[in-house]
Amino acid sequence: MSSSAKPIDINDFKEAIADLGDSNLFSLKVQLENSISKLEETNLILEQEISTVKENLKKETNQGKLDDLKGDLTLFQESIEENMPVISNQRERINTLNIELTKRGLINEGKPISKEDEGVYL
Repeated sequence: MSSSAKPIDINDFKEAIADLGDSNLFSLKVQLENSISKLEETNLILEQEISTVKENLKKETNQGKLDDLKGDLTLFQESIEENMPVISNQRERINTLNIELTKRGLINEGKPISKEDEGVYL
């Protein structure tokens, strides 16, 4: 891994968010969603680069350039592998936030509750 810092345990996360205000929970959820989006976008770019490098490996004859391409390929693949558990961890945190927001009556099954949703039924 490129960083030695590990995220807090999900149970500790649950305890920590219980003390946060509603707006902080929504803000944290948006931050996590943005992070996941960026990581997924990065993975797509890396997958495209992997395809390009693989094509270049088929054509290249210079050993020095071949070694560089193999190094690039390894780096891109490792980066995707490192991103996957981060994405999974962040999705788990979003699910945990959704549970807390649902408990507080602020969302219904992952969707914010708005005044329009409440309606008046006769």
